[in-house]
Amino acid sequence: SCTMSFHRSALEELIKSVRASEETPKSLKIVVGGYSFIQKPELWKEVGADGSAKNAKEAIALASRLVN
Repeated sequence: SCTMSFHRSALEELIKSVRASEETPKSLKIVVGGYSFIQKPELWKEVGADGSAKNAKEAIALASRLVN
């Protein structure tokens, strides 16, 4: 989750680091959320995530679609 926009660069670096790790399965999906993603719905693409959700219920539905 990224609530404050000034944390965006840290989130981008975290996602890059997770994806670059040899221990991370290539099939891993990353879902993000928080106020920053509500304000800018396409931000998840910019930070390198696989999708964004506004709440836990949406996150579960999205995660289900991503893995199926």
